[in-house]
Amino acid sequence: MLFLILEVQGRITRGGCLGTMRRHTVYEGECVGLVLAMELLQQERGIEEVSICVDSQAAIMAAASNKRGPGHHILDEFHRQHTSLTEKHQNMAMLIRWTPGHRDITGNEAADTAARKATEGDTSAGHRLPKYLRNRLPDSCSAVQQAFNAKLKHLAAKLWERSPRYQRTNLIVPGLPRASYFNSIARLPRKHTSIITQLITGHAPLNKHLHRIGKADSATCPCCHEHEETITHYLLHCPVHRQARTVMMAEILEEEQNLAGLFATHRNRKQLLNFVSQTTRFRAVFGTLAQLQEQD
Repeated sequence: MLFLILEVQGRITRGGCLGTMRRHTVYEGECVGLVLAMELLQQERGIEEVSICVDSQAAIMAAASNKRGPGHHILDEFHRQHTSLTEKHQNMAMLIRWTPGHRDITGNEAADTAARKATEGDTSAGHRLPKYLRNRLPDSCSAVQQAFNAKLKHLAAKLWERSPRYQRTNLIVPGLPRASYFNSIARLPRKHTSIITQLITGHAPLNKHLHRIGKADSATCPCCHEHEETITHYLLHCPVHRQARTVMMAEILEEEQNLAGLFATHRNRKQLLNFVSQTTRFRAVFGTLAQLQEQD
């Protein structure tokens, strides 16, 4: 039996047959691997049994179907070559099987090494490729969309780094813009989302900020009258809020009982908001805040 093990590593190049992963998906790369396998089989004689090992279950399922789907133009070529092969090797039995990647399978590791060399420019001469692969393949809509979204995220991150609020916010909630954070915040009631944002940016209705914008006569904490009412003082130090703080900290891991830690997880943010509700410090601006439950 003849075995062929296929591997796609990052990108497949040569004569423009496959562009970078910004233009084509790994799935399409695996489909191209099937076409290349057919080309190799065309060069063999007297094949009775052949097993083609691929580490993409999606490509295997698509190869067994004639339905339209991603990369169908590549699989059309695969099916055309398969028909040609059955005419050359009339008694040939072909099995396309799944091989899990990175499992120390000798042939698969060898294919993986060759694929890595291809990404570094060690590729076959263009004339040795199947005629179908000598010209650039059509771009993948899925891959182009993924690349566009990735570029958009990169630009958003660069713009955010130039924001005057970046330095302070990044110390408290690093890694923004981050989808997991925004999805978590979106689950909160609107009032609570506003409070979280104001506490992070330093624009909360506490005397330090209110005095800076001319809305309070003094920056001193109106509760303890001992220190400036900063975000850190209010959340972590003001003795008047000790009882509410004790309740909050009882639900937060010890290593997260700091300013950044209070905002680190959705659970911690809920405990922080319940602390704000219990202190009633923001009632003049936000009214009565409902306590958040575990399932919120």
